[in-house]
Amino acid sequence: MDLSYPNYLVYLCDNSPTEDFSNEIRKTGVICDWINPEGKRNMQYMAESHEMCRKKAISIGAKFMIHWEVDLFNDDKACIENLLMRFNHLMLQEFTAKFMPVPKYAPLLGGLYHIKEGKKSYLCLINKSSRHIAEGAISTHILEGGADMMVVDGNFKELFHVGLGYTLIHKSVFEKISFRFDEREIFHPDSSFAEDLYYLGGKVYADTSLLLKHENSKWIHYN
Repeated sequence: MDLSYPNYLVYLCDNSPTEDFSNEIRKTGVICDWINPEGKRNMQYMAESHEMCRKKAISIGAKFMIHWEVDLFNDDKACIENLLMRFNHLMLQEFTAKFMPVPKYAPLLGGLYHIKEGKKSYLCLINKSSRHIAEGAISTHILEGGADMMVVDGNFKELFHVGLGYTLIHKSVFEKISFRFDEREIFHPDSSFAEDLYYLGGKVYADTSLLLKHENSKWIHYN
């Protein structure tokens, strides 16, 4: 992949049932580590996968980590370029233009994708105040999979949680917060990450100009 940003690393963490897929990926020159999911709950091996990506970003001294799950699709190069560009727009709009100080923990910025299918689908947008699915994320005004056109308006929306399927995370955040798994909790690791970020005082934004197709939106391979 040829990006306008000169220094980057493509790293894949695979939690397939066997290491066969990882071995095929390694033949392309991409760094790939495998986590054996056998005997583990999906939330556990997902947390382990996320955490390996976070530690890799720290080990190479990365400024940003783009956390991208492989079942989300769009033009890869355009998505990466746009996410980084839109982060700069977010900082300008929400802080510089309002004469607000640059936050200690840079905001997390995520694109949109659907969970579930058809009329039961919704965008992964969780309100900051109610901790429930944002108004319009489920709607009869169908976009792709049921999203309201009023939600996907091209603007930034501050939320409690936007999922981690396609998310830009600054080092001020990923160096501070880990992806954890707790047997006593029912949350997926992205929800735990959002909870920890909230109590840390960080902010989460959705970029509604970036909408990706979620191939495994029913999570049929995980539940």
